[in-house]
Amino acid sequence: MHSYPRWKIWLILAVLVISAMGSLPNIAKAPSWWPSAMSKPMSLGLDLKGGIHLVLDVDVDKAITHTVEEDLGTVRQELRKARIRYSKLEADGRSQTVELKDAADMAAAEKLLHDNLNGYTIAKTAATTFTLTLDDKDAQEIRKFAVDQAIEVIRGRIDALGTTEPVIVKQGDRRILVQIGDQVEQVRAVILLKEGYRPAPRA
Repeated sequence: MHSYPRWKIWLILAVLVISAMGSLPNIAKAPSWWPSAMSKPMSLGLDLKGGIHLVLDVDVDKAITHTVEEDLGTVRQELRKARIRYSKLEADGRSQTVELKDAADMAAAEKLLHDNLNGYTIAKTAATTFTLTLDDKDAQEIRKFAVDQAIEVIRGRIDALGTTEPVIVKQGDRRILVQIGDQVEQVRAVILLKEGYRPAPRA
């Protein structure tokens, strides 16, 4: 028959008592005299209590397109102020095409573009045409801002529902991980319907 030192027996008993005290709030309301550190139920993972696990895809390319289109509006406004006539202004993804009516205005237009647009590479692609391409660094900053802003919007919507301990974190360059343990349908509706985000395709 094995004999254990008395201190080991008391240590095992102490661990069992502490474990039992920590588990009580998960099955019943703890009494008022219960230690405050053990009075709150343990937070269970989604695998134990159920919930939703969403990986959302943010349309960062749309954010870039929107920024380029806004900048093209600035170009249009400044050309009109300077009375420089143009025959074509077009945005396409990360680039803009500015086509003038008179080649004599090219020098003035080039200075105007450099003065009013940051983050673009400006190139003459024809006698009366400029092509402006958004720099990689600025494009990446726009993508990051779009995801960060989306996280803030989603967090605000979910917090307004009073959801307990949501997990909302960035995953990769354009995805957001959302884990929720309660109010599943409300949260799903708020994120997917009101905000217009879409679940990311499975890898």
